[in-house]
Amino acid sequence: MKSRESSSPLRILVLAHGPPPNHGQAFMVRQIVEGLKSDTEGILCVHVDFRLSDDLEDIGSFRPVKLFRLLRHLFAAALLRCRADVLFYVPAPPRRSAMLRDCAVGFFLRPLFRYCILNHRAGGLADFFSALDSGTIRGADRLLGLFTRKALRAPDLSIVLTPAGMAEAEALDAKACRVVPSGIADPCPQFEATTLLERLRRLVARSKPCLPATHTFRVLFLGNCLRDKGLFETISGFHLAKQMIGKSFPHIVLHLDIAGGFPDPTVKAAMDQALAVHPDSGITLHGFVSGAAKARLLESADALCLPTYYQAEGFPGVFIEAFAYGLPVITTDWRGINQLLPPGNPATIPVRSPDAVASQISACLSFSLFDGQRKFYLEKFTQARFISDMRDAIRSVREVR
Repeated sequence: MKSRESSSPLRILVLAHGPPPNHGQAFMVRQIVEGLKSDTEGILCVHVDFRLSDDLEDIGSFRPVKLFRLLRHLFAAALLRCRADVLFYVPAPPRRSAMLRDCAVGFFLRPLFRYCILNHRAGGLADFFSALDSGTIRGADRLLGLFTRKALRAPDLSIVLTPAGMAEAEALDAKACRVVPSGIADPCPQFEATTLLERLRRLVARSKPCLPATHTFRVLFLGNCLRDKGLFETISGFHLAKQMIGKSFPHIVLHLDIAGGFPDPTVKAAMDQALAVHPDSGITLHGFVSGAAKARLLESADALCLPTYYQAEGFPGVFIEAFAYGLPVITTDWRGINQLLPPGNPATIPVRSPDAVASQISACLSFSLFDGQRKFYLEKFTQARFISDMRDAIRSVREVR
């Protein structure tokens, strides 16, 4: 019987949403589903798009229509039970409405499946459960947290993005855990032919002052424009770096490109006000970008800056894009991010530290390990490796005791 089971295809139902809304987790879910569906022998995959929100601003809020969508998705997944043995679910970060969703899945849908796999693409659950145990969370949130832990407890397999993410699996007493970093299709196949040469040309140009000629060094902030993604630390650090660099390297002009949506209207209002006060600040807002527009920004950038301390951070997919383009990444060691950074990448910095951002921007003026960043992408974060590792991890669920 065991031999027959191990040789038969593993039937899996993926309960997670792809884009829209457009954010890193949704894009990775789409890659997982497409990759699993292309495996015609070892895994048979069906997908229920578990989308409850209409856009980024809608994520985490409660609207009555979301309850209807939740029930519809749960009913659709239950009907597909006869076509799947494994429930593959992406749990939510610890927000009230999101944990209600986790409870619904855990209590009403999970018992229908032989195996349960949790793919932790966001962080924060381990910290939340730790606070729960210490008694600092009270009232309705405490009750909801206890129900959420019971609903998700002891999955057959937890899949996490980084070694630090294993804390999420341990907090739920997962029977097994596998680390599978994200991966993407190569966004910069022209790297060796053109991108690397252009980066080296710009490095030489800024290392040889020749006034009155100037060289523009472009810093890129790419991602959802949230306070705890380090948006305003990036802006403050950028202005400090302009002062530092202006004295020592008068031939270099700094420019900051900010690309991403504004899920929080108050952040957008604060940004508009700051730019109105300083219209010649050297900052350009691009809004949400994708496709060719994103590629142009990554190609023209000299450094990526994302000093995140986002509560639900896993491992930002934009870092992988930056590695593929040979860019240095300025970031924090929030949730063990440094565990998946290239050896030659600038050192991580403390959270909420504009001074540290400024120092790293200045240090990136002489960064030259572009091909090292690119090789790190090719070794660790290709789409083929990601899908292969994900398939291996999913197949291993049959070995769990």
